[in-house]
Amino acid sequence: MTLPHDDHEVRAHLVRSPGGYTVREGGWAVADDEPLTTTASGGPSATVTNRQGLTARVIGLRGYDAADVCTYKDANAVGPCSATPALTAVARAGETVLVGLHALARATAPGGDLPTRLPEAPVVTVSGTLVTVTWPDCGEQSVNLSTFCPWDGQIPGE
Repeated sequence: MTLPHDDHEVRAHLVRSPGGYTVREGGWAVADDEPLTTTASGGPSATVTNRQGLTARVIGLRGYDAADVCTYKDANAVGPCSATPALTAVARAGETVLVGLHALARATAPGGDLPTRLPEAPVVTVSGTLVTVTWPDCGEQSVNLSTFCPWDGQIPGE
């Protein structure tokens, strides 16, 4: 489920599994003619930036264990070098709720200033499968991950 706000979005997932599986959530791919500038931290967060200043970021807000950057050569139609920031988590047995913040920003002009940080991160609360996101400059959004789609929870063969 995606909860958008300006040029940011919160993505929330409900993973049902026997546990032990790695889950990866990717951000936006960014491409260029040359290798991109990349960073990943244990926060977990990851960032990729091309020479024109286009920057994609992902930040784990709940449930993610790590962040990394996936780099590719000759795999993107926009440029021969591309990279995608990603978050990873190991799913628990039963239900795991994962929440990540995604942002895509660009310099206002060549040589212009890039945002040095995201605006204040939203406050995320989770109660069971109910995720509530409170943005610092406006109201809140809530979604129950187990009921927002009528076909959710219907796993064939169970």
